[in-house]
Amino acid sequence: MSINFKNRNRAACTAVALLMWTAGFAFDFMSGGLAYNIVSETNVYVAPTNNNYQGLSTANIPEKVTYNGTTYQCVGIQVGAFDFCKSLTSVKIPKTVVSILGNPFAGCDKLSSITVDAGNPKFDSRNYCNAIIRKETNIMYVGCKTSSFPSSVTGIGPMAFSYCAGLTQLSIPNSIQSIGEYAFEFCGNLTSVTIPASVTSISNHPFRGCTRLSSIVVNSGNGKFDSRNNCNAIIETSTNRIVSSCRNTTIPSTVKTIGQYAFAYSDFSFYDISPSITKIESSAFENCTQLEMVRIPSSITSIASAAFAYGLNKLKYVYCCIENPSLISVGKNVFGANDQPNSGSVLIVPSGCRSKYLSMNPWRYFSTIVEGTLIESLSFNHSHDDVYVNETLQLPLLMSPVDAYVGGLSWTTSDATIATVEDGIVFGRKVGTAIITVEANAGVRISTSCQVNVIPRLVTSVTISQSSASLLPDETVQLSATVLPSDATDQSVTWQSSNTNVATVSGDGMVVAKGVGTCVITATAADGSGKSATCQVTVSPRLATSVTLNTTSASVMRGNTLQLTATVFPTNATNRAVTWKTSNSDIATVDSNGKVTGKNIGKATITATTADGTLLTASCLVTVKPQCDVNNDGAVDLFDINAIINRMLGIATIADSLADVNGDGSVDIFDVNEVVNAILAK
Repeated sequence: MSINFKNRNRAACTAVALLMWTAGFAFDFMSGGLAYNIVSETNVYVAPTNNNYQGLSTANIPEKVTYNGTTYQCVGIQVGAFDFCKSLTSVKIPKTVVSILGNPFAGCDKLSSITVDAGNPKFDSRNYCNAIIRKETNIMYVGCKTSSFPSSVTGIGPMAFSYCAGLTQLSIPNSIQSIGEYAFEFCGNLTSVTIPASVTSISNHPFRGCTRLSSIVVNSGNGKFDSRNNCNAIIETSTNRIVSSCRNTTIPSTVKTIGQYAFAYSDFSFYDISPSITKIESSAFENCTQLEMVRIPSSITSIASAAFAYGLNKLKYVYCCIENPSLISVGKNVFGANDQPNSGSVLIVPSGCRSKYLSMNPWRYFSTIVEGTLIESLSFNHSHDDVYVNETLQLPLLMSPVDAYVGGLSWTTSDATIATVEDGIVFGRKVGTAIITVEANAGVRISTSCQVNVIPRLVTSVTISQSSASLLPDETVQLSATVLPSDATDQSVTWQSSNTNVATVSGDGMVVAKGVGTCVITATAADGSGKSATCQVTVSPRLATSVTLNTTSASVMRGNTLQLTATVFPTNATNRAVTWKTSNSDIATVDSNGKVTGKNIGKATITATTADGTLLTASCLVTVKPQCDVNNDGAVDLFDINAIINRMLGIATIADSLADVNGDGSVDIFDVNEVVNAILAK
């Protein structure tokens, strides 16, 4: 946009330049990387751009610049021209620049070199101070992180070091007499400030937004200001008024007034105004964006407009200790535009005073007005307590003072798997330890904790469904255990046999008989209480009920053998052995395995008797017959008769034992007769 400045006076040109700046980043032309606005037929100002000259490291402002065939003289720099140009390191101001509007280099963090041409009639950078000084006033107009203060400089101009992130500590020299408005605003890394005795004038909140500032010291020789009692604040001595504060400010009891902007842009969440304060000036707490609660003491007689307005979006709790609000002077919009506090905000007033506040501005606009006092402490009766698993415990909460307003109580547990909590009632979930914490959320956050031990309810006794059991081998019995109390945390038991060769027991109490004998089955509580119960198990043998032989009668030749077999019932009897006995060992014998041997011709009874003590028997009648096959050829015939006769005649070689068929001890005609009878019997 090009403007015809013909016949316009200097003041009008300046006004137009300011108007152009307020309209935004409008400029008339670019040349040599810089933007310009035409302010007269022959003059231009350096102007801001949309990108704040990002990437520019050196700003060498020229004396003259040509545009469309016209040469203009650069006479000024607009407000904000180079604001937050993070790459800018050095600036050179020519002798033609006689107007610098505000601080055009705010937020240029890397700026470390500022030089003003020695021929400049309005400004200089004397003694290589890396700053812009107005000659006629000796005021440092613009500074940077490397600026030094020549002894001839008497003042620091408004916003001179605005947003100077490189400034960390500030010791103002004794030559300085005045500090301008917002001179060091938003110097985010500034931590300490020392004010010399020479300073007699400090404008509105020179350190607003310096969130890390923690130390403010005023030289004790200063007759205008002080920082009494190491309060880390600037106090106007004659009026006892706080001018500027920091994050560590404490209000001495001699201070009466919180000045305009004194705590603006502070980052505290709770502020308890000293009971010595009688007056709070306008915008005293402006833009305290983290402030959630403030307490106004009963000593207050005046609260100016917008004292707690603008940017206090988190302010929810206001404790006002004044019993009669009609006696204090209250300005407009103290807690917000149109006297409206934040939505949902709570006003806490002294007991019996609620009705007085309900009818008065601005108090009546609070969403909630309750009676109470500021809570000072929370505590439990005990620092630790116990609760059984699956049971509840009410934690009694004590607060001081007893009429304190707590807003909402927030209950939390360190381990919800061990214990949960709701409204102070703890529920034990499993054995372990959890920390239960309660916090009062009424602007000031006060909390207390209690260690809760969740413990098991131990078993006091164990009984078994029977104290003894008698079993036969392979039989089973199901035992069950009962533990008391019935609400014991762990009601399980472990089972054990004293002799697994006699009986075994499973995890659920099933007993299986294994062998004859006696053992003890024990059920022990698994919770470590040591409680147990026992059942004595006796395993008796399974007795025989009957015994049979494979035959009840049999015959055997003399000298031959016969195998008898005994079967004992039942088949799972513990001892199925039998003993064997013959009724006549001269006729037949029997061994331990039931093998019968015919001895002599005749009859004998072979008996099998159970060996388990039942003495059950089974018998077989055995007939021992003559052995007529004398020659052992497998047949009883005339050859056997011939063999006997030959033996009788002494001409045969067979043994007498074979020829003596009837077993009478001699070989004679009677033996021949036995063979003849056998042949005839066939």
